[in-house]
Amino acid sequence: LEDLLLGHPNVEDVAVLGIPDEYAGELPKAYVVMKSGVEGDELVGRELLKYVKERKVRHKHVKEIEFTDVIPKSASGKILRRVLRDQSRKGTTGVVVKDAVNERARL
Repeated sequence: LEDLLLGHPNVEDVAVLGIPDEYAGELPKAYVVMKSGVEGDELVGRELLKYVKERKVRHKHVKEIEFTDVIPKSASGKILRRVLRDQSRKGTTGVVVKDAVNERARL
């Protein structure tokens, strides 16, 4: 999923983590850094969700996208997923766009 999102022309960097879900156990959530000059908002988030849906099977669709300023990385360039998990537990730091279709299906 990270490679797919990095292929989008407006995405600078991305990290995908699992978020807890009662039904599935975990669902994918993408933390996205947009290229300079592109603002991460609801419209861009919907575009990214659609981009993934068109290219991946249903169980791999990203359920949430959170726009952030930077993806934390180690000195060797590996994504520090635990730092993102800790930030997520404290609360969202950027704009979050959820897949509305899946939200309605669960109600």
